[in-house]
Amino acid sequence: MERNSRCLKVFTCVLSFLLFSVIFISCSKSDKAKAVISVNGQEISDREFNSLLQRKLSDVKAQFKQFGREFDAQSEEGKDVILNIKKRLSEDMVQRLLILDAAEKENMKVQDSEIEAQLKHVKESFGEGGFEEFKKKLGIDDDYVKNDLAKQMLIAKYVDNLFKDIKVEESEVEAYFKANSKKYDKPEMVRASHILLKTEEEAEKIRKRLKKGEDFSELAFNFSIDPSAKQNRGDLNYFPRGVMDKSFEDKVFSMSPGEISKPVD
Repeated sequence: MERNSRCLKVFTCVLSFLLFSVIFISCSKSDKAKAVISVNGQEISDREFNSLLQRKLSDVKAQFKQFGREFDAQSEEGKDVILNIKKRLSEDMVQRLLILDAAEKENMKVQDSEIEAQLKHVKESFGEGGFEEFKKKLGIDDDYVKNDLAKQMLIAKYVDNLFKDIKVEESEVEAYFKANSKKYDKPEMVRASHILLKTEEEAEKIRKRLKKGEDFSELAFNFSIDPSAKQNRGDLNYFPRGVMDKSFEDKVFSMSPGEISKPVD
């Protein structure tokens, strides 16, 4: 693959062809900020929305860096990305508020003991000191976290109750999919890891070590000249066609899961 006008050798390790993304959102403290989304008395403030937007943009910038690119918010591509993020966030927040409103109208409640148990689980998941750092970064306190957890748990309880008695036959699922297949069309994606080296001689030495069973991620961490390897250990995550250098891309999409390629120019 060519990068910075130099010819570099790349190893690729195909891991999987499936991608599923789950996003967990936690809002920052709104105080008495102006509401930008309001549904039947339920509100999302401009501060909450902008905080969520900035967190999503941080994720996007990190993804661009994985592909050796810088995210430019002023470019046409950058503006489109931001517009799509805002649209998706707005839709997600409206849905959240609608469910909360419906749950309250059904007089559904979450017990304090349930909230405390969930809060304990959250603190444990962050590890020692991690939870306090998380709160400090977002400018929130325990009361805010409890309130947000209560809303999330209420949403989950309402949805579980809504669908508990619904049964769908497999034939119905197949018929729906056939009628709406275009909605689920996604570009082919692959997850690959690489080790960037300057010369073919270096590449062959590393390849021999891989063939002997040495750990790919450790070798990437120790020998790859890609600066991001110190964080991602060579893992490029999932990407579709048209993103990477063509020779690299052609090789990756022709490989089998777990296969280690020969050096790629």
